[in-house]
Amino acid sequence: MITTAARDKIWVLIPFYNQSHEILSSLIKEIPHSLDRIVIVDDGSSPSYECPVPAIRGIRCPLNRGKGAAISTGAEFIIASACGADAYIVTADADGQHKASDIQKIIETCTSCPRGEILFIGCRNFKSCDVPLASRIGKLFSNILLRLESGVKISDTQSGLRAYPINIFKKFKTASARFDFETEILLFSLREGYKISEVEIDAVYPKERISHFRKIADTARIILLHFRLLVNIHRKDGVR
Repeated sequence: MITTAARDKIWVLIPFYNQSHEILSSLIKEIPHSLDRIVIVDDGSSPSYECPVPAIRGIRCPLNRGKGAAISTGAEFIIASACGADAYIVTADADGQHKASDIQKIIETCTSCPRGEILFIGCRNFKSCDVPLASRIGKLFSNILLRLESGVKISDTQSGLRAYPINIFKKFKTASARFDFETEILLFSLREGYKISEVEIDAVYPKERISHFRKIADTARIILLHFRLLVNIHRKDGVR
């Protein structure tokens, strides 16, 4: 059972772009968390797009800048809301890939870490035959590269369901604004000494899911990020 004091230290942040009203509304309404601790960030959706949950705290960006930029914008808003140094920001995708019950599992897990020293990742169970082959390959590829860069083995480096100690966002200045953001902030957190704890969650790929991941452009952006990070590591180690 989560106490009121512990629950008030958890913020849920959901970025989205032209997302299905039905999926987004259903997700928010099912999350067993106080609505005044849930922040959604509209990353420059079409002018005609209306928030499906008007009563919730919402931020609307004038332009579409990418998932990473939307998360950063939401984090700035939360930090300005006078939350404590031991607060957590739980990020979740708006495309129906994360169950409300799994978001709750992450919330309950991070309340057991009051000092904010651990970054929790919801690791998707890919045993389901419904998981797209491209997602399986992308996950494996990213896991291998991050282990080469950090020496840390993580089962799902691409999961968007995470619980960040809020101080990470106070320190982190990203050079990435889109899907590569989540890789960069993960590596930054490891280098800052934060521990990683994995929480198993379901992998869900609903048929009506709207994904804005561009297979060629965003994959290339992530590969370039890994290449840049590997080059920087070798330079620091004195390798030429």
